[in-house]
Amino acid sequence: MKHISLFRYVFFFYSVMITCPVMGQVMQKDLTPADYNLWSRLSVGTLSENGKWASFNVSYENGADTLFVKRTDGKSCFDFAQGQDGRFFGKDKFACLKSGLCIANLQTGNLKTVSEVIRYEITKENYIIAESPFGNVNKNLTIYNEEGNIYFDIKNVTAWSYNVKSDAIIYQTNDTGSQAMLLLRLSKNFLITKIAKTGETAATNFTWQDNGESVAFLKNENENTSIGLYRLNNANYMEINKEYVHELDSNKVFTSLLRISPDGQKVFFEIGNNTFDQNNNDIEIWNTEDKVVYPSKVMTKGYELIDKTISWEPDRDSYQYLTNNELPHCIISADGRHALVWNPNAYQPQQKQIGDTDYYLLDIETRDKKLFLAKQSGDTNQISFSPNSNFVTYFREKQWWNYNISTGETISLTAKLKVSFEDERYDWAGDVPPYGTAEWTYDELGVLVHDAFDIWKIVLNGKSKRLTNGRETNTIFRIVTQNKKEGFFYLSKEQWLTGTTGNRTVYYRWNAHSTCKPLIYDGYSQSELKVNAKGDAKLFVEQNYNLPPRLMYQNNGVIARSLYQSNPQHFGYKWGKAVNVTYSNSKGQQLQGTLYYPAGFNSTKLYPVIVNIYEYLSKGFYEYVNPTLHNQTGYNKSNYISQGYFVFEPDIHYEMGNPGLSAVDCVTAGVNAILHISGIDSKRIGLIGHSFGGYQANMIITRTNLFATAVVGAGISDLTTHFLCINENRARQNNYHFESGQFRMNGSLFELAENYAANSPLNFVKNVDTPLLLWTGRNDRQVLPSQSMEFHLALRRLEKSSVMLVYPEETHAMKRKADQEDLTIRIMEWFDHFLKDKPALEWMKPDKI
Repeated sequence: MKHISLFRYVFFFYSVMITCPVMGQVMQKDLTPADYNLWSRLSVGTLSENGKWASFNVSYENGADTLFVKRTDGKSCFDFAQGQDGRFFGKDKFACLKSGLCIANLQTGNLKTVSEVIRYEITKENYIIAESPFGNVNKNLTIYNEEGNIYFDIKNVTAWSYNVKSDAIIYQTNDTGSQAMLLLRLSKNFLITKIAKTGETAATNFTWQDNGESVAFLKNENENTSIGLYRLNNANYMEINKEYVHELDSNKVFTSLLRISPDGQKVFFEIGNNTFDQNNNDIEIWNTEDKVVYPSKVMTKGYELIDKTISWEPDRDSYQYLTNNELPHCIISADGRHALVWNPNAYQPQQKQIGDTDYYLLDIETRDKKLFLAKQSGDTNQISFSPNSNFVTYFREKQWWNYNISTGETISLTAKLKVSFEDERYDWAGDVPPYGTAEWTYDELGVLVHDAFDIWKIVLNGKSKRLTNGRETNTIFRIVTQNKKEGFFYLSKEQWLTGTTGNRTVYYRWNAHSTCKPLIYDGYSQSELKVNAKGDAKLFVEQNYNLPPRLMYQNNGVIARSLYQSNPQHFGYKWGKAVNVTYSNSKGQQLQGTLYYPAGFNSTKLYPVIVNIYEYLSKGFYEYVNPTLHNQTGYNKSNYISQGYFVFEPDIHYEMGNPGLSAVDCVTAGVNAILHISGIDSKRIGLIGHSFGGYQANMIITRTNLFATAVVGAGISDLTTHFLCINENRARQNNYHFESGQFRMNGSLFELAENYAANSPLNFVKNVDTPLLLWTGRNDRQVLPSQSMEFHLALRRLEKSSVMLVYPEETHAMKRKADQEDLTIRIMEWFDHFLKDKPALEWMKPDKI
């Protein structure tokens, strides 16, 4: 009874928290950085099978996280401080990890805690398998019933895995020097079968056949590795080791298990190098005729270091390499019968983001291999096996195609349809991808593909059908992939789609017998949809800029209700509002931007403006942003809005070959469009951007004095040196970024020398009269720190005003919380000085030495 009292108190407390938005609207106060720690993040857990209970997590930056379980009728609530891995099971039961294993009877309020448990699984009979430490290295497995009573206990376990389909546990023991692999069958009165002897090193990579009838594992014994396969139906154990694979040299080991084929006849695994000694004192040899640049060659060692895939067929006492140094990558069909193999460097040197390649189709059983597609995009999102492995679907020449593996027939799926399936909104340079991927309906009767707005069902050798009416309503419909079961979409059942109109995304309910209907009608954006097993209960999050995320529940079409309102303290503080701004660039193209008003806005006052840029940011109109000092780029719009700033985030439309000048055109047009708005101080506008946004900010301040100051993080300043440098994250020359990527040049430095020069900020640095704060990470491998240093040193030579911050431990964005906080504070201080006339702080002033 004591726990039930606590439980009722918890429910009362959170009921007050949820209703407090109404209670607190009258007395609103200013938000300060000292208040930021009050904000939390909401994440959706799951629904119980009967839809009566929902779980969700509330997390804080200080680590005070809590897992909640609440009745969907709102009548009761449990909280588990620091709770993780929550799961519903049985009838109104819930388990999670919280300083051990907590098992809650949600109906009675009874709670049992088992200390030291660090991992658990729940069986189909609702037994709980709990792992706890046993000695210094080993583990103890204890099996409980759903009330938390012990059924079975296993000690000295070094590794284990559970498969719900076979209701079995495979585990390795290390009992008094005797190591063995054993199998426990829960559905057969806890029958234990010894599988094999093992070494002292723990087995890894337990891999179950889809139906649970067999299991494989990787045995590690010093540098000797092997793979064991055990079949449950006939208690047959087989093993493959290094000595059996004759081609392996002494440095090669089995590195990972991939899967077992559905028929249990093949085991797919990988081999790789045990060690790799690279002499950093070796002389580097760079040759312009190499297929790839030297750093990439070192990374792959000519593909000798890439793990190779092997198919092992124990019943045939045979194995074969599916990949090799010439064709090092593969995709295996779901049935394990075929594989697509390719070399991503087939057409190197090339300048595409993802290069073309030749795909070969390998029949794994006959070992026949043939060229399937020549010079096809190497983007694996554009090619796939069907779930039943009968077809290969791919996108090519603006169409979706389908290849029948058994007949060898290829047909175009979309040629007869008078709409484009190539992404018309894609504005980067290079190849244009399709809208999404191709998905299959049940029994492979049809393929689902997307155009700009709608979802189409393409029936093989039949009539195609448009499933949605997005084009008429200017709504972009997309499939929610979590609806897939065993790789298929069952269109005979209700499906969930996302529908995006403007900047707002909501969920739609679709079925074959009615029109597509939104989940609810309101003014918010929705995300994180969870549906229970029966499909009659839904859990989702809704939010907009002025409404913190709240957890919503709907059952059987009943009006949705709020289960939990995150950050109720929000309503006690002054907050801004978001409005859409429409404007046109110099070419007459209409664009969108979002203008956020300062908290406590007074139309009789003038406020400074922060303009944040990075391609298309108006999509953030419905996004709620927690105020915080921990920001990877030092920028947080809620911080500025709460501190008396307007924030403007304009969209940028790009002209191919002129990325920097496009930014100048669109951003200045957007800013000019807001200058007439009451309260905006046209003399106090600041500009901020990071990475590509930083490049654009660098460019903008060379062409206009519209901004009183600017802040640029990890920004490119010289297109020539950036084009000719190595992107160390990708170990390739950066030219792809220009010729077929985000920089949208659509040609090389040598073909478009004038365009590169005209869009390079460094060439116009003498025009800069805007005080500039630059920051970079010394270990940035994406945009080299030298880009920031070049611009800073040019400004220094020209005796212009600039300060540069270099963070010694950081890369492209701030990872360490101390650096995030430091950068966020310094940027705010910089803007406060130049836009609010606050005194310059010591770090902004020159040395007096």
